Amino acid sequence: MSALRSAGDGPFPAVIVLNRFGGGINKVRAATYGSRGMQTLALGYFKVPGLSPYISNTPLEHFKKAYDYVIDNLQPRGGRPTVGGQLRGGELTYLLGRSIPTKSRHRPIRVFRP
Repeated sequence: MSALRSAGDGPFPAVIVLNRFGGGINKVRAATYGSRGMQTLALGYFKVPGLSPYISNTPLEHFKKAYDYVIDNLQPRGGRPTVGGQLRGGELTYLLGRSIPTKSRHRPIRVFRP
């Protein structure tokens, strides 16, 4: 997990960045969003030290913890982060948007696939 905060007066939008089928942490994409004024959390969810080498063994609770971390620590504009990913990460964004229980009564996850 790698978090980047925006400098200056906020609040700023926040994006949880999920990598593709290769796993790992996509710091480059997170830095790209960061250079455009967004706070980012590049989240590894498989093929990362301490986690499973297989995407299918990643519990949804892992993403819930990341989501709560962003809300509590980055305090995103609008009170909710966006979750973005490519390929497998993009498919996962849709699953998370429908599956993660949140602190809000509204469905507070926005998803996109660039």
